[in-house]
Amino acid sequence: MTDAYLVHRLSVNFDWMPRVYKYTSGYIHFSERHLFDPIADLKEDGRLVYFVINDKDEKFPESSWHEIVSCFNQCAEIIVSYLEGYKHIKEAAG
Repeated sequence: MTDAYLVHRLSVNFDWMPRVYKYTSGYIHFSERHLFDPIADLKEDGRLVYFVINDKDEKFPESSWHEIVSCFNQCAEIIVSYLEGYKHIKEAAG
């Protein structure tokens, strides 16, 4: 199973799944998000890039982090419900 397949199948019941996957998968799989999100400033004339790594997030509001945790919790609940369904089918089959 691929990510794309799972997102497609789950989007039938969870319309938010493709949107969340699109904007967060880059943090799971090494991507440009890891390189570009910490950039604070660019100086074209000197070809300098300034990165910010600290304990404060200046690019995303705190509410976005709460939303990410909420999405993660709902994804965990989805997985548990599918596993419970699988268990039930296996037990019924004997």
